[in-house]
This record gives sequence, C-alpha cells and structure tokens, in this order.
Amino acid sequence: MTLSARYNTRVTVQRPVTARADNGEQTVTMQAVVTRWAALISKQGAEQQTSGVEVRATQHLQVRMRHESALSTISPDWRLVVGSRVLRIVAIDNLENRNRELILTCVEDV
Repeated sequence: MTLSARYNTRVTVQRPVTARADNGEQTVTMQAVVTRWAALISKQGAEQQTSGVEVRATQHLQVRMRHESALSTISPDWRLVVGSRVLRIVAIDNLENRNRELILTCVEDV
C-alpha cells in the first residue's frame, strides 16, 4: 500500500483566535486553517477515575499529514477536528525536518 493510500481521513486544523467584545472582555474562538487528508497512525486509550465519581477517558492518536505553508506556525494550542471528534495537539514532529510531513500527537477527551 502506498503512503498516499493511507491518507484516508478528512481532518480540519483549527487555531485559536482572540477577539475583544464591546465590553472589553476577551473571547477565544477556533478558526479553521486548512482541511486536508491525513492518516491516523496509532491509538492508545486510558481511563482515569477522580473524586470517586468522575471517569475521564483519553484517546491518544498520531496523525500524519502533509506539511504546507498554512501549517508553518502550528503549535500545541491548535486542534484537529475529525468529524465530530475534537483532538488536542500535544506534540508536533516535522518528520526529518524536511517540511514534507507532520506527525501530530493528539489527545481526545471522551
């Protein structure tokens, strides 16, 4: 299977945008930067119980996607949207520093 055949998941990359309301209060919204095909590489899940009641599950994913100029400033405060799922970026690897592919390690709180 070729690498391009594995790019089979549609992913929207979003970045935070800060705006100031009329009353002076700052609000942060997420703005779509690009929507591209990506490959979900691996999954790893965990559950954590806190306060004796709350159960928090996380899904760790690695997402591989082609690098492009719109992603040149990507940082861990950005996020990915895959369908109805929201993934927080926790690490970014510019594969071999060649500006061709990015490996994004993400966490999904479920």
